[in-house]
This record gives sequence, C-alpha cells and structure tokens, in this order.
Amino acid sequence: MIRTAIQVHPGPRESLEDAAVATTLTSPQGTEAVILVLCDGVGGHERGERASELGVSRILAVLTSFIAAAFARGDREAITEHALIDAVTTALGDANRLVLEVAQQESCPGMASTAVCAVIVEETAVIGWVGDSRCYHFQDGRITYVTRDHSVVMELLDAGAITPQQALSHESAHRITRCLGQAEGFEASIVVRRVQIGDVLLLCSDGLTDVLSDVAIEEVFEDGLSNPRDPQVIASALLSSALAAETHDNVSVLCCGLLPEVCSQVPYDNRTATGDYVITIADALHRLNKEKHHASNRRTPVPV
Repeated sequence: MIRTAIQVHPGPRESLEDAAVATTLTSPQGTEAVILVLCDGVGGHERGERASELGVSRILAVLTSFIAAAFARGDREAITEHALIDAVTTALGDANRLVLEVAQQESCPGMASTAVCAVIVEETAVIGWVGDSRCYHFQDGRITYVTRDHSVVMELLDAGAITPQQALSHESAHRITRCLGQAEGFEASIVVRRVQIGDVLLLCSDGLTDVLSDVAIEEVFEDGLSNPRDPQVIASALLSSALAAETHDNVSVLCCGLLPEVCSQVPYDNRTATGDYVITIADALHRLNKEKHHASNRRTPVPV
C-alpha cells in the first residue's frame, strides 16, 4: 500500500509560490505506481506562483501519460528503470520549455521554479530535480539526503570554500544555478533508489530545509515511527517544526510511505494540494489516446 500526505503552508509570507501533487495509478493487474511532484516558484508572487503551477502540471501530465499508457496496454514490462529515467528527464525538460514559453508570452521575465519529482513502481524509485527543493529517503531507521542542491552555496561547499555553518548565513544562500524557466544550459539531475516496505520518501521546499537540519528532520521521522502507517503524522510534524523554527518562506512537505497492508485497487486516484489540475488530467488523457492509437506500431513505449 502506498499512502501520501501533503502539507503546503505560506509560512510568514502573504503569497504562496509552492505547489505539490501526489497521484497513484493502479494497473488492472494490481501494480501500483505513484507520482510525486513539488515545485517552489521564484521571481515574485504572481510569477512564482504561475511558474510552480505550470511546472507541477506539466511534469504530472507527462509522467501520468507514460504510466497510464503502459498500464492501458497491459505492458508492465515496458516500465523499466531506463524508461522511467527517460520519462522523468522528458517531464522536467518539457516543464522547463513550458515555463520559458509562458514567461515570454505573458511578458514575465525572471519567472522560474525549482522542481523535484519522483516515480515509484514496485521496488524502483526514480527521482529528478532542478534547483534546491529536495528529496530524502528514510529506510531502515536512517534518512538519506538523496538530491544535491543546484545552488551557488552547494558549489562553494563542494569546493571547500565555505563550511556548512557559513552556508547557513551566506549572502548567496538562495541563489540557484538550475531551474524551470532556464533559457540555456538546462540539465536535470536524476538518481535511482531501491525502496522496500516501510520506507518513506520526503519531497520538500527550502522553507523546510532552511530551518531544519538533516539531523532535525531525521529526529522528526524517528518520532513519527510511533504511527508509521500514516505519513500525515510525519508531514504535519515537519511543517509544525519548520513554523516553530520561524521559517522565512513558504513550506511544502510531500510524504510518501510504502506500507505493508494490501489496499483496495483504485484505477486513477488523483490527490492535489494546490492549484487547479483539470487541464493536467485532460492533457494526460489526450496523450494516452495518442499512445493507444499508435501502440500497434511500436514495440516499446516512448516517454512523451
């Protein structure tokens, strides 16, 4: 059983530039696939909010279409690790182009967003990201920081030019080096993780990690193990901890737990935290129809 929980809070700010979504698809044979997406908009209230919603919508549409098309064909074998990597790479690339196009059309220079997403199918989780929104993997009682920020501060840390303590108050603390809406040199990072029953994946924006260290996040996970069947407990605790630590930003937390119980099969159960995703679902269904129309002419699916 896969269960997700989302907490999105404006924090001390008047505007909300974060967006997050979790969707679970189930094949007729009972295979579950979960899609997780979180974006943190930059560029000011209207531009940041628009960029994050565009990013979440496009990434969700591309990944939903790929998984749904394979499930509709009864072709579980097509959802290989390599195909998932291609799909996540394509989804982030498409989202980057969409944000660029809309920024140009609507005369919104500087509109951009971070993005982190994950697709989980059985024991494989493929995670992709740009910017400083993060993914953590809790397994066997330990938490692993899976992603590495695309930021000036991370480059300085890697070069040994500053210490972790100096990074916390560095003047370039919020300067990212990759994002959705990047005109040149866009490249998403991808990592593959093996998951098992009892694991939890956490996607979050920097409104959480600016004020909670990896150790503090792990402590919240350990406390949450008193009720490990409900990721909502962990998500709520993380949000409360960030607010108590007086974060200066929006806070988004997306928690996904792999639970031991067998759940009832729901073909398409879409759960969103922010935004209106009717266009997203319509886009995904349109892509699915195209896939079905051309399925007989292909041996393996091509990620859209």
